[in-house]
Amino acid sequence: MTKTFPFIVLVALFAVLGGLTPTWAADDADADKPGKTAANAADAKDAPIPDLARETVDPYVPGKERARFMAAAGVDSELDEKEFEANAEAKDPFVRVFDKWSLLTRFDKNRDKKIDWFEADAYRRDLRKRMLGVYDKNVDTRLKGPEREAANKALATGKLPKPTPLAQAGNNNGPNNVNPNDRPRRGSERRAEFIKRWDKDGDGELSREERREMGVTMIQEGRNRQVAKWDDNNDGILDENERARVMDDRRDKWWLMLDDIGMKHFDADGDQKLSEQESRDIVAFGEQLESLGKKWEKRFLDEDGDGEISTQERRTFESRMQMVGISMLPEAIKWADTDGDGVPSRQELEAVALRAAEAGKRELDTWVKRYDNNGDGRLDSKERAALVNGIDEDVAARVKRNDKDGDGKLSNGEIRTMVIELAEQFGVKPKE
Repeated sequence: MTKTFPFIVLVALFAVLGGLTPTWAADDADADKPGKTAANAADAKDAPIPDLARETVDPYVPGKERARFMAAAGVDSELDEKEFEANAEAKDPFVRVFDKWSLLTRFDKNRDKKIDWFEADAYRRDLRKRMLGVYDKNVDTRLKGPEREAANKALATGKLPKPTPLAQAGNNNGPNNVNPNDRPRRGSERRAEFIKRWDKDGDGELSREERREMGVTMIQEGRNRQVAKWDDNNDGILDENERARVMDDRRDKWWLMLDDIGMKHFDADGDQKLSEQESRDIVAFGEQLESLGKKWEKRFLDEDGDGEISTQERRTFESRMQMVGISMLPEAIKWADTDGDGVPSRQELEAVALRAAEAGKRELDTWVKRYDNNGDGRLDSKERAALVNGIDEDVAARVKRNDKDGDGKLSNGEIRTMVIELAEQFGVKPKE
């Protein structure tokens, strides 16, 4: 098997594991316990109220909800009223005891009486906003203790906060009837902030040079923040003891592992800091990878061959990936569930992530050796350019190898085969 370092194709693997991603952001003591849904909500009056907020409100876990939605929606990836009602009785449903079709259809942007994932996601996010607005008394964007108990009671009884004005979609008879899909997204707000800070010529857009300047500063600021977080003696670097503390942290250890790789190849003077030029080198390499990613994105998504990727083409591909992910979910659960209890724990999922990280590091070491012409253990700018070309060639070879019918495209089944191949290569699927 030809070895590759397939940055682009790994997206497929993450789509499969999206429904298994641990909610590491949760700090509750019972974070490992799976939340209950409408199918097993307590009927007895005095029975304890299940944690209905989990995965739907706090924390809202789009990956798992998306997998449930796609399973409910069926082959057309759109949910109608009959499928909505049927899914309420499923073992692991998208439709919870507090969900109502009339509330969901407020987000039916094209008014076709069907709901796609983007509309369902907007519905879930609006629900989270409304619940936090009422029950998050200390305004920390979390529901804990009495807050969570009150929120779960409301969810169990269906007595939810009234829909916000933004959720009054439908007849467009006034300023309050605005479809939530049309409201500014968080990404749009961040983009406005970036433009305000980095648009030096005031034309309302970020030129390539302005984007580069933004990237350089953000790389330096981001790394400086992380180092300062753990730098007890304030010398600007992480010594052995400080690094050991980082590695004990379940979140930041991943940052340190990636940072070690980056610093190895871009910290040219070895001072464990990033100069402006070293940061510019990172940005330049990122642009090379971005260009490669766009090339393969067009290859996979541009169905009509017009050189552009429409919203519909993007949605179609995402739906295809969701279907592949759903078909593989039972297998993926078994890969992580080493104790065989049917529910991958946080520890089991972290073990999968660690296997993948270690395999990725071994893969990267192989590539470095291949393109490290001067044998110094790091890739300079010319060697990095050769690496990008090598990635391009190997991804092409992998796609060709899995295109069994030779039509130049990958069917869902061929994508599935390729994902399994990657899962084996990167240690996500344990060796038998």
